[in-house]
Amino acid sequence: MNANRNELENLYEQKNADLRAQLKRASSTSASRSEEVTSLQMRLEAAMKASGEFDKERSMLMSKVSDLEKKRDEDHSRFAKMLDARDAEIDALLAEKTALLNEYQDLMDTKVALDVEIATYRKLLEGEESR
Repeated sequence: MNANRNELENLYEQKNADLRAQLKRASSTSASRSEEVTSLQMRLEAAMKASGEFDKERSMLMSKVSDLEKKRDEDHSRFAKMLDARDAEIDALLAEKTALLNEYQDLMDTKVALDVEIATYRKLLEGEESR
C-alpha cells in the first residue's frame, strides 16, 4: 500500500508539475497575446486618427474644388456676357460704318453732281463772256 501510495503521490506530483508548466506556458502565451492586442489597439487608434485627419483634409479639398468650380462657372458666365457685349458693339460699329459709308457715298454723288453743274455754269458764263 505504501508503494501504491508513493506511486500515486509521484504521479500526482508529476501531473501537478505538468499542469503548472502548462499554466506557465498559457500565462506566457496569454501575456504575449495581451501585449499583441494592446499593440493592435494602439495601431488601430492611430489608423483611425489618421483616417479622421484624411477625412477632414478630403472634406476641405472637396470644398475647395466646389468653390473653384463655382468660380469657374461665374467666370465663364461673365466672359460669355463680355463676348456678347463685344459682339453687339462690333455689330453696332459695323452698322454705323455702313451708314457712314452710305452717307459718304451720297455726299460724293452730290459733290460730283454739283461739280458737274458748276462746270456747266462756268462754261455758260465763259460762253456769255466771250459773246
